[in-house]
Amino acid sequence: MTSEAPSKEEIVQHFQNLCGQQRQMQGKLAELRQEKGEHELVAATLKDADSDRKAWRLVGGVLTERTVGEILPALEEQVKGLADIMEKIQTAMNEKAKEITEYREKHQIMVKGMAASGPATGSGQGKSGVLVQ
Repeated sequence: MTSEAPSKEEIVQHFQNLCGQQRQMQGKLAELRQEKGEHELVAATLKDADSDRKAWRLVGGVLTERTVGEILPALEEQVKGLADIMEKIQTAMNEKAKEITEYREKHQIMVKGMAASGPATGSGQGKSGVLVQ
């Protein structure tokens, strides 16, 4: 049972998939940062309000009437939850970046526009690299 080395096209496709996954994580992280900022802004505004004052909150597409005293703790908990999720995504992004770097070095992938000073190969073997645009 012999395993063939992947073709250059397969290497490029896998590399682009890895980069695409990382971009998706970056997009989700940016979205969560914005959402967290909005929640923090609302929480800061509600902290100055009377706790018996009416407040409206959108929960699962349904607008509910509560008091500031009821909404504020739930909102602060949501901010903490968003921060936890953001931390997990950041960790996953760092792992994905390591995976991309290892894959790029393993297959000697040179991304167009990157500096040509890639990983130095100590052996004099004439391996050909893959250029990704």
